[in-house]
Parts: sequence; structure tokens; C-alpha cells
Amino acid sequence: KIGFVFQSFNLIPKLTAEENVELPLIYQRVKKTERQARVRQALEKVGLEKRAKHLPTELSGGQQQRVAIARAMVTNPSLILADEPTGNLDSKTSGEIMRMFQELHEQGNTIVLITHDNDVARQAKRVVQTRRAHSGRQTDRGNALMLSVKMALRSIGANKLRAALTMLGIIIGVMALVVLVSLVDSATSSITEEVSSLGSSLLTVRVSDDKGRPVKLEDLQTWVDQEPAVAAVAPYATTTATGKYGTESASFNVYGVTPDEYKIQNMQLTLGRFIASSDVRNNSRVCVVPEKTAVDLIGYSDCLGKEISLNGVKYTIIGVLKDEDESLASILMGSLKIAYIPYTSLIRLSTDTGATVSTFYIGAAEGYTLDQAEKVMTDLLMTRFDDDDDAFAISSQNMIEEAMESISSLLNILLGGIAAISLIVGGIGIMNIMLVTVTERTREIGIRKAIGASRRTILVQFLIEAVVLCMMGCALGIFVSWGILQIISTITASASISFHLNGRVVLLSVLFCFLIGVIFGLYPANQAAKMKPIDALHYGG
Repeated sequence: KIGFVFQSFNLIPKLTAEENVELPLIYQRVKKTERQARVRQALEKVGLEKRAKHLPTELSGGQQQRVAIARAMVTNPSLILADEPTGNLDSKTSGEIMRMFQELHEQGNTIVLITHDNDVARQAKRVVQTRRAHSGRQTDRGNALMLSVKMALRSIGANKLRAALTMLGIIIGVMALVVLVSLVDSATSSITEEVSSLGSSLLTVRVSDDKGRPVKLEDLQTWVDQEPAVAAVAPYATTTATGKYGTESASFNVYGVTPDEYKIQNMQLTLGRFIASSDVRNNSRVCVVPEKTAVDLIGYSDCLGKEISLNGVKYTIIGVLKDEDESLASILMGSLKIAYIPYTSLIRLSTDTGATVSTFYIGAAEGYTLDQAEKVMTDLLMTRFDDDDDAFAISSQNMIEEAMESISSLLNILLGGIAAISLIVGGIGIMNIMLVTVTERTREIGIRKAIGASRRTILVQFLIEAVVLCMMGCALGIFVSWGILQIISTITASASISFHLNGRVVLLSVLFCFLIGVIFGLYPANQAAKMKPIDALHYGG
């Protein structure tokens, strides 16, 4: 074992006296309790036990050299090499250091002292004059993980602004990834729930070419009567109108319906009744409105018998529907009000609606599956439209949900790719700042290698610093993302839409940031590890 004492002390500025002394023991994998005892003993020998917690800048030149001597002898070396240990000291301090070497020699240590000072040389028992000297270097494969993490945090803390600006790219990239993907997932879930709420036994049929045999209201009722798998068939037709009550007016979505609409859409009444078959036959000017529409237009929900005007035509309110919870659909509808009137009345109210039904809903009967109802309706329409399956289309809620999932997956990939580019840009910033850090700490690298740090140890240390910087940026990015999603959820609370962090994308962000730290930190770390101790110690940058 060999201990080194340098002319210029070569203490690491960011470590305290005891941490500088402890460093060689860490590289030798000495246990913590034993390490602390040996450090305390070494500092007591050089008379610095009371200055153990001080940084090198808080010590005098003589005290710094004593710390260097304590560092050299803490590993109990059989040989101590001292290179001009008194070269930077005054005569009084030089005398104290030489007396300390004498004491170490008397305790059984072999000391090789290199000096140009004849007065110092005369104090040695044996003097050898030489023009060249060669010393071996102790190698070690220890992995000072905890110290590396500690040094990484200290380095970041010492350059707060620089570290913050470096992490900004990672923070923005993580925010983009987490927020955008979480928003898409939450919105998709909300829309899927809206679609599911329409009913799992609901089919939508759209006729594009009736082949001269258009579907009428009578046909819909015939299918219900003849086909056991079909429980209800309701036409779909809508128009917009201006609704008025007294001095109040609003835009309305007016739906032309039959009694089966109530069953298919799982509606609930709070007052009155729904549209009846007699209303459809007689083209009655009656309507059913949701509670919210009644309150907004009339001022209260108990409004049976009241008349509202739709595009100048008066309709009597015969029923009030229970409102659904505020939803994404209600936000998309904005301030638009809703009214349901008989299908035949809508034909007279709107020029866009005729006796021909081009779109209608089908409800499967109890005991029959949606697939069975779809097969029955497909057979009926194929017979009606000369086996032309392009003449109509049948879709279910499951198909819509599958389409939404497909769109969501595609959006997640696209948005994730954009965010990944931001993270890569942040990684380039990490590499840039780590190269600067390696240059700034060249002498520190030389000191660590001289006292026993291997190439692998130095590589791991700087690699950990890059990873710590990335992971701190990742943690901040996730925290800010959570805050943004909470704010958005508060804004949309009235619509019962909750935006939350997607656990999978958070985990993906953490793993991706870790890889960014490793990939972009590897080159600077390798540059540091390749440095030669002598060149690093003589670096003057």
C-alpha cells in the first residue's frame, strides 16, 4: 500500500477535511463504522480533530497539508511518498510538518520524501540523489456510489442557475409527454363513457341508397311486430330552431321521435308523459323537454301545459325529462336547448326532414344479443335492397368505442413522439453541461485517481451526476404535470370530467429520462475516466 502527499495539497474543494481523508477508504470498500474510526484517528494524529467539518478554503496552508498527510496515512500504508510537502509552506509550518513525518517514521512507516530543499533533506536518515523517479499507482475497482450521488447533488447545488437551465429541457419534455398523453387518455375515457351510456344493446342503421324502396315509419313498426330479436326501432331526425317563451329566447336542437325513443335511450321522466303513438299519428304540436331546458327558458321545471314557440310554431309541454349528469356532451352542446316532438310534426317544422327515414336506431329484445339483432336487420335490409350491402351501414356502440381506442392510441404515439424529441434536446443540454463540468473538475479527477480511484470509479461518478440531473428534471416535470392536470380538472369539474396522471406514461417518462441520462452522460463520463492523473493534476484551466 502506498500513500501520497502532494506539494499543492490537492484537496477536493467541495469536501470537508474528514471527507477528503475518508475518500481512499471509500475506494477500498472499507465499512462505514471502521472508516469513520480510522478517519477520526488520522485527524487526531495530525491535530485537526476540531477542524474535521471545515472545507479546505477554511483551513490554513499548514492545516491543508496536515489533512493531505492524514489522507495518505489513513489506509495504513507501508510506504508514504511525499512530493515537496513543504514547498508551499513557511519555515515554521515546514518544521511542524517535518516533525510529523519524523513521528510517523518512528511509528514504523517508511517515508520517501522528494525535495529540492537541502535543509529538509538533511533531516532524513538516508539521502538519495536521482534525476528520474518512478512510482507505481494503486488500482482499485471500488464503486463509491453514495459519494458519487452526494457529489452530484453538491455540484448541482453549487451551480443552481446553470443546473436549472440544463434541467429545463428535461422538465418541458416530461411535461409535454405526461400532460398531453394524460389529457388524450382522460378525454377518450370520458367520450367512451358517453358512448357507453347510450346503451350496449343499441344499433344505428344508415341507409344511403334505398333502391326506390324508401324506409317509412310504418316499416319500422312492422319490423318490431314481426321480429322477436328487435324490441324497438326509433327514427333519428333533428333540426335547429329558435325557441321562445315570453321574452326569453334560445337556440334549440329539436328531435323528431316516436314512443320507442324513450325505451332505446333509457330516458326518465320527472313530470308528465313522453310522446305517444297518437301524437305521431295526429301530428300533435306537443313536446317534451329536459329539466335544465325548462329552467333556463321558463324559469322552473314544473311547466306542464306551458307553450313554447319553435320557429314561430307553438308546442305544448307534456313532459319533463330528468337531466343527465353534466358531461362532455353537454359542454360540446354549449348553451343549446333540447326539445323532443313527434316525428310527423318535425316533417312540417323542418324542410330538411321528410317521410323517408334514412337513419334509425334499433334496440335488441331481452334474451337476444346485439349480434343476433344485427343479423336479423341485415337480412331484412339485404332482401329489401337487392342484396346490396353498400346500400346501408349498421354500426354498434362497440364499434364506436373501438374506433375511439384506435384514435387514442394513434394520438398517444404521435404526441409521445413529439415529447420524446423534446427530451432528446434536453439530453443534448445535459451532455453539453457535463462536458463543461469535466473540464472544470480536471484537477479533482487527477486527485481522485492519484489516491486510488480507478477509471471505472470516475466513469460511474460522472455518469451518476448526469443521471441525477436528468432524474431531478423528470421529478420536477412530473410534479408540474400533476399541478397542470389538477388545474384543468378544476376548470372542467362542472362537466364531471377528471384529468389524471397516466401511471404508464409516468413510468415511461422515468425510464426514458434514465436512459437519456445514461446515453448523453456516457461520453463526458468516459472523457473524464480517460484522463491521466499527472496531466489532470497539472491542468491549469
